Amino acid sequence: MLEEVKELPIIQELIVKQKKCMEAHAERQKAGVISWFTEGPRHSPFVPMIIKKAKGCRLVDLDGNEFIDIAMSYGPLILGHGPDVVVKAVQEAVTLGTSVVVGHEFEYKLAKLIIDNVACAERLQFTNSGTEATMQAIKIARAFMGREKIAKFEGGYHGTHPDVMVSSNLGTERRGTKDRPEGVLDTPGICKHILNTTMVLPRDNEAAFNIIRENARDLACVILEPMGPGWPKLNIEFLRKLRQVTKEANVLLIFDEVVTGFRTCFGGAQDRWDIVPDMTTFGKIMGGGLPLGAVVGRHDIMEVAVTTGDPREDVNTKIHSVGTNAGNIVSCAAGYAQLNYLKENQGTVYPYLREQGGRLTGAVQEFARKNNVPFRMMGFESAFVSHFLEDDPEDMRQLEKNANMVAGKLLSYYMRRHGVHMPDSHVVFLSIAHKPEDVDTLIGAFKASLTDMRKDGFF
Repeated sequence: MLEEVKELPIIQELIVKQKKCMEAHAERQKAGVISWFTEGPRHSPFVPMIIKKAKGCRLVDLDGNEFIDIAMSYGPLILGHGPDVVVKAVQEAVTLGTSVVVGHEFEYKLAKLIIDNVACAERLQFTNSGTEATMQAIKIARAFMGREKIAKFEGGYHGTHPDVMVSSNLGTERRGTKDRPEGVLDTPGICKHILNTTMVLPRDNEAAFNIIRENARDLACVILEPMGPGWPKLNIEFLRKLRQVTKEANVLLIFDEVVTGFRTCFGGAQDRWDIVPDMTTFGKIMGGGLPLGAVVGRHDIMEVAVTTGDPREDVNTKIHSVGTNAGNIVSCAAGYAQLNYLKENQGTVYPYLREQGGRLTGAVQEFARKNNVPFRMMGFESAFVSHFLEDDPEDMRQLEKNANMVAGKLLSYYMRRHGVHMPDSHVVFLSIAHKPEDVDTLIGAFKASLTDMRKDGFF
């Protein structure tokens, strides 16, 4: 596939258009640089994007080409690249220190802002990222419950630590039945014994509740994204029933709101749908574009992360969860600036994102329908994924079986031809920096790209 794709006219066109990017990529490889975004496995871009500037909703690459960005750093940049309110906060914060490994003002201000506005948040612990947040949340749940097993849903992604890299990624082999999926490791490098402690549940399927009940005595927690942008459909009633079942089974429910937190509304998906979990993980938006994550939860659960005052006693009763840069001054200042802006402007920010996201997906879906293009955009409001499919899938297995994955990966290169940067295998995001005229351009780029792909014989 690789050699065939490299010879496609669209790829050859971009190699010429982004000559300096290609040269820089070659130098990076020669120097031994491995960045997931340009050299990493699975992502493997045929024409790596290397930029010299990002501002608002635009990127400028090394060749001087300007693109409207809908990757948006995979979610954190809800205000756009380099928003003035965040830039100012960071510039002021660095004069006060960077990483200090003691308490500081911005740590308190950001934590209090989140605790005061997130339903399940009675206490908060900072981490360096969303991946670390889910890792710590699971550790806390196990320590609190005194149980080892956890459960996640087939197709659900929760970061790159071993406990959750099971049956996650699109394209991972699926085993077992639709009602009783079996775990499959997502990547080499993870010990097989993880499959003994990480259970896999079927999403939007009543069979999941029976599996939870059957394993309740050994199960510490269930973790899921309440409304993942890549999920085929949003089933609120399933979430409500899941909350009820986990309560009855005495199993902790963790919402992974690394993506949805502060995006769908200020209080996250749990506030939007009034479904309160026991714990929640955050990342992305809460860091204002800098590395930051957090675990929040009930007071009694989070107690396992708080010292007894006796270091010897802590060794036996408390989890160890230190992170040198977790909750550092600069990240917390950036996060507070962004979240405070969102809180003060939530009456305009979220309606705008819903309107523009709906306008974009609606217009493109209508174009696809009228022109018999097998194309679907799935997600919520300002975060979505696109797949080349004839019909809406019922679940992740059906999506994987029926989607044209090659066309899905190549769409991003056709979009680049029309002045848009989108990831070739990831969720895309809008921000308030995307003005209505930018969304008009995006609609036009999708239409033109789908038309070009049809001419080139992809469907």
